[in-house]
Amino acid sequence: MIKKYTNQNLTWVDVENPTKEEVNSLMSEFNLDPENAQEMAMPTYKPKVMSYSNYIYLILHFPAFKHSHNEEHKHEIDFVIGKDFLITTRYTSIDQMDKISKIFEVNTMLEKSSFAGASGVGLFYFVLKELFKSLEDEIDFIGDSLKNIERKVFSGQEKHMVMALSKVSRNLLDFKNTVNAQGDTMADLEKIGIGIFGKEIHYYLSDLASEHYKIGQMLEKDINLLQELRETNNSLLSTKQSEIMKTLTIITFIVMPFTIINSFFQIYAENTPILGMEYDWYIIVLSELVVVFITFFYARHRKWF
Repeated sequence: MIKKYTNQNLTWVDVENPTKEEVNSLMSEFNLDPENAQEMAMPTYKPKVMSYSNYIYLILHFPAFKHSHNEEHKHEIDFVIGKDFLITTRYTSIDQMDKISKIFEVNTMLEKSSFAGASGVGLFYFVLKELFKSLEDEIDFIGDSLKNIERKVFSGQEKHMVMALSKVSRNLLDFKNTVNAQGDTMADLEKIGIGIFGKEIHYYLSDLASEHYKIGQMLEKDINLLQELRETNNSLLSTKQSEIMKTLTIITFIVMPFTIINSFFQIYAENTPILGMEYDWYIIVLSELVVVFITFFYARHRKWF
């Protein structure tokens, strides 16, 4: 599905799940190299950037938002950056891109241009910066999840938080790997972009690099918090298990005299003492209780528990 927007002399074409016919149409209209056809027709596993005489072809991946219903780990967006046009192709529905397109439409209707003089590079800068802001919002969401986990860890729900911490850890790892891969590609983009668009692209990419660095710092902060929470949770679990084992050991220790004394009276013998006497059952139980109390207070005196 192709959506086409215009603002002054700037054209933005946003394509979702491009067909072969749509790809051929774009190649013809914008004089794209045939090499791009395969790149645009299907997803690519790794980000990369390629330069041509009058445009740049860029592939970036973005983390899929884990609190949405999407099961994908990441989204791919292909950018074709020209002097007065921008083409974006994607293979899944991305809410952030739909929001950006609405902002572009509103500016067009109001005859305003906030895209650096209506240039393809300026529009690319605007789109990518909005996507980076969405990533920051996602990291804030993960941070809120960690704070919620922290409250539950210290409210006695350590066991249930093991799985919750594992899920957040997986999400952060996917997020970090995808964002780190962007950094290398953006560095390559700056090198080859100056030859096509001049120093103009250096200004934009310098600002985007700052946004990207900020995202990396936010991720590191959440990862450090996650590690501390995991260590704390494991320590609390270990302490709780130790207390349980200690309680069970004490119970076993206290019950042990009953077992030993009763075993003596279970020996089949003609001259077993006490048995057959009046109140023999009470004498045996009382004797066992005396032994238990002596054992208990001796253990407390020695500070065994």
